[in-house]
Amino acid sequence: MRPGALRRLNLHWDSLRSRYPRLCHVAIIGYPSPQQERSGHDLTYQAVSGLLDPPRMPRTLLADLVGAERAVSAALALLFHRERTEKGCVQWVSLQESAAALGKPIRHGLTSLQGALGGGSARYSLYATQDGWAALAALEERLWQHFLQTIDRPDLLNKSNKKVRAELEKLFRQRPTRYWADLARRLNLPLEAVVQPEGGRA
Repeated sequence: MRPGALRRLNLHWDSLRSRYPRLCHVAIIGYPSPQQERSGHDLTYQAVSGLLDPPRMPRTLLADLVGAERAVSAALALLFHRERTEKGCVQWVSLQESAAALGKPIRHGLTSLQGALGGGSARYSLYATQDGWAALAALEERLWQHFLQTIDRPDLLNKSNKKVRAELEKLFRQRPTRYWADLARRLNLPLEAVVQPEGGRA
């Protein structure tokens, strides 16, 4: 709720603290100061934080969900402060700032298409199987070597990323997703079946 609306409802901090000096008040707003009166929703917070890939809509409400987690953390911090000082306090939680924090890996290139965690590395990528998709996340050298030994392809260890990806794409397509997921569980490999949302992806 925007600060102006809280003031109209007589629920702003100045009014509340005079009546309830021990109150811990977490106020969730859209944009941080000085834009706290700006109108917005999860979609717009993600838009300005670099989290959208037009024309596709977001797959989940990132700003709202992370903002809620931040509100819980803020409330716990305020309660701890009150225990130490006997005084209440206010904390503003901005949904747009919450979304912006999630966008940092994208803005720094870590999860861009060529980034190490965005599909640029064959070790950390999605692979089509006979009947779905598998997610491989063998970033650490020990896990990567373990994976290559498991699939009987230690020869790929010193190959180029492009060559490794091409070989893995062929290999994963030869088996159903359950085969890869079961293999990973048996041998403690960082590989999982990709769960598809209901209705698929437009």
